Amino acid sequence: MLRAAILLEAWSDIEVLQHAAWLGPLLVAALLRQNGLATNHLASLHLGAKNIPRERRRERSRSDRLLAFVDAIQEAALAGLKEHDRLTMARWSGDCGNAAPA
Repeated sequence: MLRAAILLEAWSDIEVLQHAAWLGPLLVAALLRQNGLATNHLASLHLGAKNIPRERRRERSRSDRLLAFVDAIQEAALAGLKEHDRLTMARWSGDCGNAAPA
């Protein structure tokens, strides 16, 4: 994941295609898919990044931008755990309501 953060940072830093900045995140997603690291979690990573303020993701300092990326991963993980808990509780409450009387 850190390699993906550094790749995204490098893409932004060297401005490969100035009018196609949106290609950077797609390149990072392709790298993560290719390595099998986040094939099923790219949407949650995107949502985690949306929870980080834009100003923080666009900081002047490279280290601050990398920390924002890592925080986005953490936000995505927390959101995934909350969703898992929600679904588990819904399943559990649904199983209790369908139990046959003894």
